[in-house]
Amino acid sequence: MLKTSAKDITVLDPSETVCKIAGFLRLGELHMNDVKSMVANVYARVLQNRADIRGLRIIDHGNATGCQLGRDFVTTTNFNYHSYELSKLKGAFCPYTGFAQMQHCLAGRNTPLLAQFALLWNVPVYAGLWYTNPFGVNMFGYEFEGALTGTPKAIPNPLKGFQQWVRVDPNGKVTPNVTVP
Repeated sequence: MLKTSAKDITVLDPSETVCKIAGFLRLGELHMNDVKSMVANVYARVLQNRADIRGLRIIDHGNATGCQLGRDFVTTTNFNYHSYELSKLKGAFCPYTGFAQMQHCLAGRNTPLLAQFALLWNVPVYAGLWYTNPFGVNMFGYEFEGALTGTPKAIPNPLKGFQQWVRVDPNGKVTPNVTVP
């Protein structure tokens, strides 16, 4: 397929209040009810745009255990159950610059799950170490020393809300306190 320049795609769960607010702040977002509908809707947008995915931004609820994708709660334990469907997006990302961003609260604390997404899609995956608001900013503006290795120590910093993200590469490398492209 002939492809044009890469595009960003945002997908969210329209049944959740936080996601509804996020939807008001964006144009052209896609909706999902579960993993299968998310993949189908994203893939249809890729075909419609005739462009690779530069950034796939997924917005729903989450915690340090897993990420909600519509009515499916994806964890390291059940990832293999969803991997066939999720793998359909592997070749849709822009080579060298594609990425995924999980805008789920606390999802950045589950780096093994993020590594599964990163390896499956062969792109870096970003997720927040704290609570993510509808603007895609980690709230409270604190830097958390030891967030990935032990008990976090909060250091107030109003600019750090933009940097409270972790990046997990397909090779499993984890880089905390990064900004999202």
